[in-house]
Amino acid sequence: MQEVSEASGSVLAASAGPTRLHAELHRGLAGFERIRGEWTDLARRDPRAHYYHHPGWLLASLEHLYMTTGDPWFFLFRDDAGELQALIPLVRQGGGEWRAPRNDQTSYVDLVAVDDAAAQESLRQLPGLVGRHGGGRLVFDRVLAGSNLLVPGGGVRAERLTRKRSDWLDLEGGSEAVLAGLGRHFRKELRRKRRRAEEQGALTFRASLAGTATEAEREVAFADFLRLESGGWKGAHGTGTAVAIHPELRAFYARVLDEFTTEPRWRIHRLFLGEACVAAQLAVECSGTVYLLKIAFDESYAGASPGLLAVASLLEALDDEPAVRWLTFVTGNRYQDVWRPQQRAVYSATLYTPGPAGWRARVSDGVRGGLRRLRTVLASLRRVGGGNTKEKGAGH
Repeated sequence: MQEVSEASGSVLAASAGPTRLHAELHRGLAGFERIRGEWTDLARRDPRAHYYHHPGWLLASLEHLYMTTGDPWFFLFRDDAGELQALIPLVRQGGGEWRAPRNDQTSYVDLVAVDDAAAQESLRQLPGLVGRHGGGRLVFDRVLAGSNLLVPGGGVRAERLTRKRSDWLDLEGGSEAVLAGLGRHFRKELRRKRRRAEEQGALTFRASLAGTATEAEREVAFADFLRLESGGWKGAHGTGTAVAIHPELRAFYARVLDEFTTEPRWRIHRLFLGEACVAAQLAVECSGTVYLLKIAFDESYAGASPGLLAVASLLEALDDEPAVRWLTFVTGNRYQDVWRPQQRAVYSATLYTPGPAGWRARVSDGVRGGLRRLRTVLASLRRVGGGNTKEKGAGH
């Protein structure tokens, strides 16, 4: 193996396996800029690509949300012809730990790859490559089911996060098929809420999309979203999670809008009641999926459920966009259960570098995992025992 200057990119290794890939290392913003064009092309060739596979999302994060975590490292994997086949970004942490770059706005992480074989081979090589720069564990802390990181043969240690999920709506058959699966009572309630809202004015749904919306329309739509979100509980007393009250978050999403103009492309949906904008959705469309990143509504209209009506209106509007196959709320919570979404599992995935540091990390994780399982079994036994005690007491 030969290592070239990291400032210009490093040729690190070549695989002797059935899929021959050559690894290459780049670091920092300068390294990012060198590989950005190839990364964009790779993400568009990735059959599993989500918005967070694309370099624009990480660039917005590097500029506004990752300023204290150190330089990112980019591990690239090329075929014999020099064409990029896989890419894995990592950030080096203390204590021999490496992590995929993620923040509170990035729900999931993954590697980017053209196919399963490239994902498998890049994961096979990665621990050894990383170990040359500091051994231990490589942590991908939130990985969506079906991601490249979970490809069979990749060798990761995957653990399901039982309290995490991702909610998805299958748009096959259009809005009628989705609504038909929600039950008669819910459909009746949805119609009632629509009538109640229309007593206050005409309901109008507007979708502003990258590529068709003017810059002025984008600015107005984004401002409407920011106003609605900061006016609710997320912006309460200036201490909440609303984007508008945190300059770095506002700058991050403004940068995402600048970056996602084609594939992926930004979308802002708004629901109007008369002249008033009462609900807004900040979204990204990528690979036939619309991701609802943020949802906001005017709480003074809560009786009419504008957030619910906005989702229903979006479903109907997507009937005219046959290229969109899925609608996802990205994460999952009980408020979305009314839509009866498909629930996709979320995992934590870990790899270990070869050598003593990786061995110690593996043993430590194994012990902690065993203790968690033991606590789960003991808690279950206590619940069963408590139930039996109550049953016996009731019989006396």
